[in-house]
Amino acid sequence: MARSIKFGGRDFSSFSTAEVMLPAAHGIVVDAAEVPGRAGAVLLSARIPPKTLRVRLFLDLADDEDAEGLSALRHEAASWLVPDAGGDLELPGKPSLVYRDVVCADAGTWDGLFEDGSCELVFTAFDPVAWGQEQEASAAAGSTELSLLVGGTYRTWPTFVMEASAGGGVVVEDVGAGARVEVERAFLGGEEVIVDCAAGRAWVDGEAADTDVTLDSDFFWLEPGSHELSFTGCADFTANFTERWL
Repeated sequence: MARSIKFGGRDFSSFSTAEVMLPAAHGIVVDAAEVPGRAGAVLLSARIPPKTLRVRLFLDLADDEDAEGLSALRHEAASWLVPDAGGDLELPGKPSLVYRDVVCADAGTWDGLFEDGSCELVFTAFDPVAWGQEQEASAAAGSTELSLLVGGTYRTWPTFVMEASAGGGVVVEDVGAGARVEVERAFLGGEEVIVDCAAGRAWVDGEAADTDVTLDSDFFWLEPGSHELSFTGCADFTANFTERWL
C-alpha cells in the first residue's frame, strides 16, 4: 500500500509520507428562489461542487542526503505538482480509489518542525466523486436477463456491449427503474452494438448510431444496489461500469 500520494502518474512514496485531511461529507451547492408570502425559499436544484482535498506531505529522505539533495528534491516535487492539465490523485490508505480532473490549487511553505520538512497541499478535484473498481458482467448463453450488484455509494453510468440478432432493433432495460435504451435499425445479425450511457451515445460496428436511438430512450444510470437488466434483440451482451464513492 502506498504511504504517500500518487498524482499525475507520479508516486511520491519514494521520498515522503502523507497525511490526508478529508471532509466528513460533501457540501452541496443549491439554487433557490424566494416565493412571495412564504417563509424561506423553494429549492430549485442541488449539485455536488468540486471537492477540496487537504494533504500534509512529510519529506522522508535518506540519512546521507545533504542540503543540495534536499533542495533538488523539493524542486522536483514542485514540478510534479504543476502538470500541464488536471491529473488523477490517489490517496494513501485508499488504494482502490482515484479522484480525476485534479489540480494542486495551493501549497504552503516548507515547515522545518520535522527534520526534512513538511508542507500542506490543497488539491481541487473537479470530478468530486472518487472512481473505484471497474466491473464487468456477462449473462449465461441463451439468457435475456442479467443481474447486477453495483457497489460504491454513488450512481454510475454503465456501458453495454451487445451482439445483435437479426431483426429490427436492440433494447436494454433496467427493469426496476423502468428506464430503457433502444437502437432501432435493420440488423442482419452479428453486429456489435455499444451503448454508452455516460456519453449518451450508441455505435454499431464502430460507426456512430445516435440517430438510430429512439426518441423515448433514456440513457440511464445505476444506483448502488441490485439491478435486473433485460436485453431484447441480441444474442450476447456485457455490462461494464465503475464503482463511484462519495
